[in-house]
Parts: sequence; structure tokens; C-alpha cells
Amino acid sequence: MEKIAYKSPHFKWADTKTDLYITVSIPDIEKKHTVSQLTPEGQLHMITNKIRKNKKDPPPDMYALDLELFGRVKVLVREHFWFKYIHSQTLILQESVYEVHDNKIVYKIRKLEPVKWKSLQRPGLPKLPNEKIDWDKVLNVVYDVKLTS
Repeated sequence: MEKIAYKSPHFKWADTKTDLYITVSIPDIEKKHTVSQLTPEGQLHMITNKIRKNKKDPPPDMYALDLELFGRVKVLVREHFWFKYIHSQTLILQESVYEVHDNKIVYKIRKLEPVKWKSLQRPGLPKLPNEKIDWDKVLNVVYDVKLTS
């Protein structure tokens, strides 16, 4: 059986005392094949692939992102933590939400404890090379303004 090689997508993040925002950038996402898992301990696992535009094209690129978040988060606890689709690829959790768009996946994750995090991942884990700060969200929070595109 052939082992699947996953690409690591670029992503950016920002946080407030109560929420964590993560935007994963992947062009031409196959929405129906996107799966995300989030546990109360702060384990985030996402897997997706690009759209195959033509049946004669080679298999599409597969993407995966695994993060151990800095702290615990609020999620809807279910037996396997897999989330159900509600209204066109928007997934509603007890306190957290994510949406799958054509070129990105956007997470808004509610923190269990209202405190600013020093980093995205747990202490001792290195910053990933494809990780960036989402300065647009940071500025929106700091100045309470909506930036225009």
C-alpha cells in the first residue's frame, strides 16, 4: 500500500484573551474532503486536498496540519470528536467554529481560560516554518477597527 505524502500548508494566527484565530491557506480546496478534529486538550488536526480539475490530471496534492495548541479549548465533546456539517461547510461547535472556503480554512477557537497565549503551540515545541502572525487580525483587535482590502 502506497504511503500518502502530505504537504504542510501555510497558516497565520492571532489571539485575544478569549479566542484564537487560525487561517490556513490552500488554493482550490476540495471542501467535501476536508476533515478537521479539535480536542479539549488543544490538539488540532486538519486534512484536505486540492480539487482535481480533470480526471486525466495526476492525483491532487494532499495537505495536513497538526498543532498542539498552547492551552485547552472549548469544543463540543463527542465520542470521536468528529464534527458534523451544518449549513454549507460551516461547522458549529459548542464554543468554536471553522469554515471551509475555496482557498482557505478559517478557525475561531474559544479558549478555556481567558488569557493571552505566549505562542501558538505548547512550550518546548518550535515555531513551524509555515506559521506566521496574522497582523490584520492583531491590528483589528488592538485598534478595534475593520481594515479595508
